[in-house]
Amino acid sequence: MSVNYDLYETPNPDKEGEVLPLHARVVLKGSYTAEEIADQVVAFQHMPHAQVVGIIEAISKELRHLLLKGFSVELGDIGYFTLSLSVDNWRKPFLFIEPPPTTMIAFLPFSVFRFSNAPLP
Repeated sequence: MSVNYDLYETPNPDKEGEVLPLHARVVLKGSYTAEEIADQVVAFQHMPHAQVVGIIEAISKELRHLLLKGFSVELGDIGYFTLSLSVDNWRKPFLFIEPPPTTMIAFLPFSVFRFSNAPLP
């Protein structure tokens, strides 16, 4: 499996005029929506469309619910999801009653999922 990439200058706003190092960035071919993924699963796994859509929605809702309760969620060989915080002006530890608007969901793929050399269909 090959990945297309391009080289970009690493941004460094503090040092003008200096030669900036390059870093690689993947050139994407596009993106898939949940509906398109559901269509692919229906076509290749011979499952009912409504059932696949329902499963995707159920996993999404349960994932959100568990993350907001403070759990990390593992999804088979794909990897796991966990919450990540980025809070400005952090002064001392305190407990959030509700997640701040800067809460992000981090996805950490398992190495089997990331580096699989199996040919793609």
